[in-house]
Amino acid sequence: MANRRINNVKLGLFVTAGIFFLVLLLYTIGKNHHLFGDTFEIRARFRNARGLMPGNNIRYAGIDAGTVRDVKVIDDSTIEARLLVKAEMKSYIKKNARAYISTDGIMGNKLVNIEPVAAAAPGIEEGDILLSKKGADTDEMLAILNNTNNDLAIIAASLKTTISRINASKSIWSILEDSSLPKNVRASFSRFRNASENMEHMMYNLESAAADINAGKGTIGQLIKDTAVSHSIMEALAQVQKAGKDMDSISLSVKILIDSIHTDIRQSRGMAGSILNDSAIKKNFSSTINNLEQGTSRFNENMEALKHNFFFRSYFRKLEKQQKTP
Repeated sequence: MANRRINNVKLGLFVTAGIFFLVLLLYTIGKNHHLFGDTFEIRARFRNARGLMPGNNIRYAGIDAGTVRDVKVIDDSTIEARLLVKAEMKSYIKKNARAYISTDGIMGNKLVNIEPVAAAAPGIEEGDILLSKKGADTDEMLAILNNTNNDLAIIAASLKTTISRINASKSIWSILEDSSLPKNVRASFSRFRNASENMEHMMYNLESAAADINAGKGTIGQLIKDTAVSHSIMEALAQVQKAGKDMDSISLSVKILIDSIHTDIRQSRGMAGSILNDSAIKKNFSSTINNLEQGTSRFNENMEALKHNFFFRSYFRKLEKQQKTP
């Protein structure tokens, strides 16, 4: 009986130890501590751990490369994570690689992504600290999505109000229900199309005219291209300019002469001043005018007498008939 009891105790202790070892093995495998593989340790520092925990996966360029050993606080702005990376990845990871925290999928566990950099750098070594960068954060994405949803709600409310006002507007519906509106719209588009065609035709004519002018065709083209015509035009312009200068000179001379005559008249100098200011000359000039008037009057009387004379009467009657005949 005593031996049997001892054997039962030994069996119980053996079973208990086996169960404990099995649980420990399962825990270790579950945490992916690479119990049966070679690893090396590097570190990465972040400003925010974002829920990173020991046992979370490490990925290099999207490939599983190890697990997070632990996460600890260095100071108030630095979080350090120790990373256990597979030994076979050591030859690929460089010292200038960047580490950032992301999420496995949308709602999955946190993980550390190691991103290679194209620039040349030496390989990573045990205990090196990787530079970090800020990755996409699910919380920030959800916050942005929440703001977007709020904006959409505001836009939907505004759109609902606008549609309600449109439905309540009689003028808009009267326009939409007007049966002549499509006909008027078609007519407007037809006029617009005709105007466009006319404009295109006019532009084509302008291009043709410009091409003819550039080729020296037509009067304008000859004026532009023909050097002889251009030289003649320049000479004509020079002559016109010269004539203008001569006219200016003549106008100045006439102005000086008129000013001189006015001065002579005011000061009773020269022939014009003597004629206009001498009373005797004025009297003689008036007498001459009176004699001319009297002579003209007597000549008119003589002509009237000739009209009634026997010898000239027929001539003057014939002359009057000719004047009356159209």
